[in-house]
Amino acid sequence: MPKTSHIYDHKVKFCIAGTIFYKIFTAKRSKQTSLTISSYELKEEPIFAPVQLPDLIGELSDLEELKIIGVNLTSLPTSIGKLTKLKTLHLHKNLLSDLPPSFGKLSNLEELDIKNNLFTNLPDPICKLPQLKRLNLSSNPLTGLPDNITKLQHLEELGLSMNVFQGNPPCGKKMPALEWIQLQDNKISSLKRLKNLCLEGHSISV
Repeated sequence: MPKTSHIYDHKVKFCIAGTIFYKIFTAKRSKQTSLTISSYELKEEPIFAPVQLPDLIGELSDLEELKIIGVNLTSLPTSIGKLTKLKTLHLHKNLLSDLPPSFGKLSNLEELDIKNNLFTNLPDPICKLPQLKRLNLSSNPLTGLPDNITKLQHLEELGLSMNVFQGNPPCGKKMPALEWIQLQDNKISSLKRLKNLCLEGHSISV
């Protein structure tokens, strides 16, 4: 990589990190209940360098909605688990491949969107979210789901489109609240009955 390009990437990364820190600091001072950090809102050049979230995010104790979209986020700090009032969390279009164990402490989280990331397996902390109702895992290289996803007894909607999913999706008596699964563009071969099912891009015989 040319030296000038490396310096440019470093400056852009530093600027973005500073902007993110400022937005979080401002949200803390004003006790915001909602915070959005996105590549569109940052108004920077296209983001190529990886970005990390500062530990300060855990001090936003009043936060109920958090959206961090398209900023090449590679990991979440342990302090994310302190956001116990959080109900909605959108982390799509990033570079996440795992979640910290503390993520499972988000006891009031109802909606989680982590589509367009790098998850090859469902992180175990997600299966410890007792109030989760909507989970979007679309556009990740997922091949299947763990058995303990059935612990999500309140899950109503599950997005699994555009993965490399090959197994049977969870449904039936083990997940009584699940009514809607999005499955287009996978490798599903058999299914049980659901109230709503999106299956574009499959060749299934019934």
